[in-house]
Amino acid sequence: MNGENSYDAQLERMERERGARNKRKRAVIREMKKIYAQERCNSNSDELNVNPIGAVQCKKIAVTLLELRTIFLVTL
Repeated sequence: MNGENSYDAQLERMERERGARNKRKRAVIREMKKIYAQERCNSNSDELNVNPIGAVQCKKIAVTLLELRTIFLVTL
């Protein structure tokens, strides 16, 4: 009835905006995880002389990444 001001149009616009926000947040979190994992694994690989991606020590990052994600989501 009201075109772009109708309830359905407003709801659709809000859902698109929320989806875009969530997509940006997830992209930032993925990038932060990659950077953090690379830094962490690279520092460990110097000592272990192994492939940083396959290193067992890289698995320890999971808990830290969950904490990082929680902090990031709370601040946004």
